[in-house]
Amino acid sequence: MAFDWRKIAAALLTFSLGGYTASAWSVDQLPDAHIEAKIPRFGTMAVGFESVWVMSHDSLARIRITDNSVIDIPIADAFGRSAYGDTTVGEGAVWVPDASHGAIYRIDPVTNRVASQIKVVLADNAESLGVGEGSVWAVSGGGDVLKRVAVADGAEQATIALPSNGFGVLFAHGAVWVTSPANDELYRIDPASNRVVTTTELSSRPRIMVADADAIWVYNDGDGMVQRVDGVSGKVTASVPTGTSGRAAIAAGGGYVWIKPRGLLIIQIDPRNNAVRGKYHVPDYGTNIGYAGSSLWLSGDEVRRISPPE
Repeated sequence: MAFDWRKIAAALLTFSLGGYTASAWSVDQLPDAHIEAKIPRFGTMAVGFESVWVMSHDSLARIRITDNSVIDIPIADAFGRSAYGDTTVGEGAVWVPDASHGAIYRIDPVTNRVASQIKVVLADNAESLGVGEGSVWAVSGGGDVLKRVAVADGAEQATIALPSNGFGVLFAHGAVWVTSPANDELYRIDPASNRVVTTTELSSRPRIMVADADAIWVYNDGDGMVQRVDGVSGKVTASVPTGTSGRAAIAAGGGYVWIKPRGLLIIQIDPRNNAVRGKYHVPDYGTNIGYAGSSLWLSGDEVRRISPPE
């Protein structure tokens, strides 16, 4: 028996969204995103150094945006948790967290090799790192502290108590930002004082974030709300309903914010009016997304390079 997976996905998505109508969310009715290339790799992604970096199992794949060529960088012993922790770019390097081994790996983009390993106890439920001000920032221990370690030698610089267990970490706009899904909050840490200076109340289970030129954009797993937070004041300036919920990925680029929820679609948000501009069908359930080289990059069962809708 042949199955029409797009129709099945549409039905499941409509069911999961409860109050949203089938006509508003039918995958068959969404315009297709144009796929430029497919690369046989999968895993969490980061962008930087004219490349897309994909961590999968025990190696980090570097995909060059100029020609889609791949360099695989082996990372000894980094298997399991590092396949799911978010790879991060900053301070002249690529950083891979590995909670199962209590380590953060620093990859040199010039030599394409592991340059050093920082030993730090990472929280099991924390999936990202912040990198900036000469430091790597990571949720540690049971999740209620933020560790600051030096990028140069891995020396511990500070241990910062969080008001509640943290999850996502991002360095942007001169500060460290940490989401707390348990308390529906966002914390802003001042790197000069190593203290939480702002607590922002958010919608429901905020987890992941991305920064653009003037704001932090936070996706809430609980209700799919995307909230725009001012990068200076830490205040919410807009809340954008997406009509979805559950785990997702977020990226910024090309003048837009992009959401990849579970399901066969991507959502485009326009910061000029803080509204959903469009929704597009993609043939992948994966929830990893990035923007580089004027393209969107999705990672699920493989990496797909996509022409972003205009």
